[in-house]
Amino acid sequence: MIIIASYPRSGNHLYRFIIEYTTGKFTQGIFSNEKDKPLFNNKFENKVNPLKHVDPSRMIGIKAHYVNQVKEYCSLFNITGLHLIVRNPQNAILSEIGREGGEKIIRKINPASENLEINEKKILFEEQVKIEFKKWAQLLTLYFKNFHNSGDFSKIIIYENLIDKDLWKSEISNSLETIKTNIDLEKFWKFYENKELLFEISRTGKNRAWGSSKTIKKPNFYFDNLKLMERKYFEKLIKNLLQNEKEYCQSLISKFPGFSEYIKLIDSYL
Repeated sequence: MIIIASYPRSGNHLYRFIIEYTTGKFTQGIFSNEKDKPLFNNKFENKVNPLKHVDPSRMIGIKAHYVNQVKEYCSLFNITGLHLIVRNPQNAILSEIGREGGEKIIRKINPASENLEINEKKILFEEQVKIEFKKWAQLLTLYFKNFHNSGDFSKIIIYENLIDKDLWKSEISNSLETIKTNIDLEKFWKFYENKELLFEISRTGKNRAWGSSKTIKKPNFYFDNLKLMERKYFEKLIKNLLQNEKEYCQSLISKFPGFSEYIKLIDSYL
């Protein structure tokens, strides 16, 4: 069994949907959240369940968002690998904070203002972003320390490739190969032929809807809603955090050579 991990708002729901659809095996939601059910148990809005063929007795993976959850699963289950979905932290963090009106918070703090009360809000916001970035980075650090050289069962999945009309097929094909299970080729090609429709269906569900549904066609949805000054402020904030993380990774390369791959990923976001 694999762990399917990601920072929130990074396509975990969509990736699990694709795995269940193409393998016929179910993926468990976060273990401690009884509302986070396997996707095949969802009630889709069009009343047609595209996952009705999934075998409820065969679990292939379990969802995680944070490092402590990954560690808990490793102690409870026979985990063969980690599939980590990674999204540009600029968009992932703003999307996660956006659930609580993140872009509105940036407008309220007005980055150029010298007002003391607003500056206090700015400091609190930046601390919140640092906390969220740490959660994002901790998953990658865990992956490259403990799973990068654990055989062929672990994989980094790039969210932007997952939703790209040209790149998603190779991203999914390469990922499914590492699960080491039988793939229903008919289902795979059916997904390929009906991707847009199935993406739309995967976004719905009375029990559990896909959290990042607003960004499937616009990955920069929240960022693009900011004014130019606000974009520059948030972009600089994230890039500073990425640069600090890069320097941390460079200090660990001699002990963990896999961190060179992490640095390449960071560079792609800088």
